[in-house]
Amino acid sequence: LPSHPIYLISGRPLPSSFSIPPVPNLSIMSVSPYHVRRVEEKTELQFLNTRLENYVLHCKNLAEERDRLAAELETIHEVHARDREQLIARHEVAIESVRSDLNLVNRELSRREMECEKHTKELDQLKDRLADYTAIKKERDRLRARITPLEEENEDL
Repeated sequence: LPSHPIYLISGRPLPSSFSIPPVPNLSIMSVSPYHVRRVEEKTELQFLNTRLENYVLHCKNLAEERDRLAAELETIHEVHARDREQLIARHEVAIESVRSDLNLVNRELSRREMECEKHTKELDQLKDRLADYTAIKKERDRLRARITPLEEENEDL
């Protein structure tokens, strides 16, 4: 076997973990350069096949990890969507309750405003009646004031 390092076709040296296997029953002198080259090529192909196998395995692991992460992401999206729907449903119930309360308050407010208008009209009527009563009272007092001297005059006659 050659004592020099073996180079790959790419020009890089073969890693030290790979070596050319010994040729059985052949001495170093009987190995032809052609045979050495073929063994080197075979070793290089084994090395490249091992690298390719590791690469394919790595790609397979990445694909499995991608699929696992995609499933996990899908689960997260489903949980998020379910939680969002539940939150929306709870809020809709709360909103409906608030709307109902608001409607009750608005009805009560309308009723109170109508009562207020009614009382305001009654008050205006009472004020008008009071003004009329006051005017009548003044007229009565004025007439009494006129009558009293006339009655005294009448008694004198």
